[in-house]
Amino acid sequence: MRWFSNDYFAITGSKEGEDLCFNDLRFGITKNKNGGRHFIFNFPLLITETGDYDIRGSNGGPPPGEEKDMLNQLWTRIKGI
Repeated sequence: MRWFSNDYFAITGSKEGEDLCFNDLRFGITKNKNGGRHFIFNFPLLITETGDYDIRGSNGGPPPGEEKDMLNQLWTRIKGI
């Protein structure tokens, strides 16, 4: 994962402290309709029985139904507004 993100990453946890997520920082953060923020590319991590971490999949892009909002945010960012 470090190679994939070119060492531009952050590990975040849930408020409960149980779930971890590997976030690729190169693509930035967007806001959802509720004002919450999320990284564009993030990978939920699962702690295995041996204590290692494994990827549970990927969460790339905006939440379902918020694609247009994310595209508008990206376009604003590109224009430098």
